[in-house]
Amino acid sequence: MAFLPNSTFENGAAGWRPNNFANVVNMNVVQNGTAQSGNAFLHVRSAVQGGSVAIDVSLPSQGGPHPGAVLSGPWTPPVPSLGVFAWVRASPGSGPVSAVLTIWNLTGQPQVHPDTKFTALDGNWVLITNAIDLPIQNGPLTTIRVEFYINTFGGQLDIDSVVLV
Repeated sequence: MAFLPNSTFENGAAGWRPNNFANVVNMNVVQNGTAQSGNAFLHVRSAVQGGSVAIDVSLPSQGGPHPGAVLSGPWTPPVPSLGVFAWVRASPGSGPVSAVLTIWNLTGQPQVHPDTKFTALDGNWVLITNAIDLPIQNGPLTTIRVEFYINTFGGQLDIDSVVLV
């Protein structure tokens, strides 16, 4: 199992950024005692449908760990598929939020991007998942993007414990 940098947001949100419609997406780390795990989570608000936050990760090639890899934790190539697990909820008091968890394989053509559509109905944390098949390669790093799109106008989504396996 491998973790994204700042997967639980206990050490901030370094690496995460507004991506799609970035100029109207606000994100901040919240520590108010309601995190799913630990003390912190990422709070995201999009003023438009389709606003997103994302993080890019480089996976080592089959030749073994690559010095530039940004994953922390053990990783054993080759990896025929990659799964992402995340805890999400509609921010308390904000109403239901329709959203999508997408995994992008940014290496090679065509860019593959399976989607998991979900609706966070209330302030209760819910586990969502997505998976992507990766090509087995001996070449350069594979770059993956984990991205959360908010499809509810003015939607507010909380994200915690984003894990890669």
